Amino acid sequence: MIGILIVAAVGIIGFLLTAGIAFGIAGSYQID
Repeated sequence: MIGILIVAAVGIIGFLLTAGIAFGIAGSYQID
C-alpha cells in the first residue's frame, strides 16, 4: 500500500515538473 502511494507521488511530481518546464519554455518563447 505504501509502495503504491510512493509511486503515485513520484509520478505526480514528475508530471508537474515536466508540465512546469514545458510551460516555462512556451512562456519564454511567447515573451520573445
